[in-house]
Amino acid sequence: MTIDFPPNPSSPGAPTPGQIFTDPGGAGSWQWDGVKWSVYSGPAGASVTVSDTAPSSPSNGNLWFNSSPGVGQLFIYYADPNTSQWVITCNLGGGQYLPLSGGVTTGPITHQNAGVLIGNAGTVPGQGALVLNANAAAPPAPSRPGLQVAASDTTNAAVEVDGFGNFPSFLGRNTGGTNAAKTAIAQGSNLLYIDAAGYDGASYSPPQVRLQFRTEEAWTPTAHGSSLTIFTTPVGSVTPVNMASFGYAQAGGVSGGCQFQGTQTNDNAQAGWVGEYLSAINSGGTAMVSANAVNLTSLTLTPGDWDVSGTVNMQGTAPAMNDALGSISLTSGAAGPFQNNNEYYGGSTNLQGYVGAVPVVRISVAVSTPVYLVGRASFSSGTVTGYAFLQARRRR
Repeated sequence: MTIDFPPNPSSPGAPTPGQIFTDPGGAGSWQWDGVKWSVYSGPAGASVTVSDTAPSSPSNGNLWFNSSPGVGQLFIYYADPNTSQWVITCNLGGGQYLPLSGGVTTGPITHQNAGVLIGNAGTVPGQGALVLNANAAAPPAPSRPGLQVAASDTTNAAVEVDGFGNFPSFLGRNTGGTNAAKTAIAQGSNLLYIDAAGYDGASYSPPQVRLQFRTEEAWTPTAHGSSLTIFTTPVGSVTPVNMASFGYAQAGGVSGGCQFQGTQTNDNAQAGWVGEYLSAINSGGTAMVSANAVNLTSLTLTPGDWDVSGTVNMQGTAPAMNDALGSISLTSGAAGPFQNNNEYYGGSTNLQGYVGAVPVVRISVAVSTPVYLVGRASFSSGTVTGYAFLQARRRR
């Protein structure tokens, strides 16, 4: 079809820039840009209808913008050799669209073959990674597919899981084989790691603290033996070591129980920790008074559950010592109950010396409490001097 444009610029009556020419035959409109005629609007078949419902009696090439809430898609009416239908011009999945700014999306969204960055700075991560960056600077590149959260400076980043009417949970699952061909998980396989690392002035360290969840037998539908191990890094080292294990298979194949690594040097447990050790010694001696209980030494126990034991040593100068006693007591200058005692009765025997170990006594206190190692000897002549050693170990 021939279109009869106005005279060209070299002819009398030439068009002016911005002038619009509409073809009387309905082929469309054109605008003069000072050099050439450019399409201003297409023919009637390319008009756009904005509506919640499709136009009635459309022609091939008609455009329809579906303005229904949550849709916002552009369709073209297309006639192929067999049928005529509205065809979506850009499919973002589920018939939804993503606004460039503001707005609300509904329905599923699929984003394939790339990562996602949400935040202030950084590069889009690799496939399968999601980065949430609240910092003005780009965070370190994620080391693997997954979720990375970067806080703004001097603030705390957290992953918070809320439960409403039920408990939230964190679940890690593992399998043998592949996703397409899963197999039962084998003995010694890792189920889940929870790792902690830090920056050492040169680079980010590998994990230095770890909770390791793993299998302790080959899994079957009726056997799921597993364990939890805690790894930490000793001071002055960069190698994590096993500090505690829960649920390891024990000797003889009996499952359950726990193992804790003890100290690896000649140090002392901190005050208040399990294993804290206290001791007191009387090596100078205390003069005994016949048949009288005497404090030979003492300790102050801080609140907790303690195992206390001791030793008494009584030496005489030509005495006629008939009996001797060592006792752990919570009362100053008095022997404790019989289970706290080590006692010797000699009858008429003239005993000149006595050494006795006082048995372990459990003492639990809610406030700081002194405990005494008390000695007593009965003698009819000479002198007796008492010596003692008292020790306590915090059990829990």
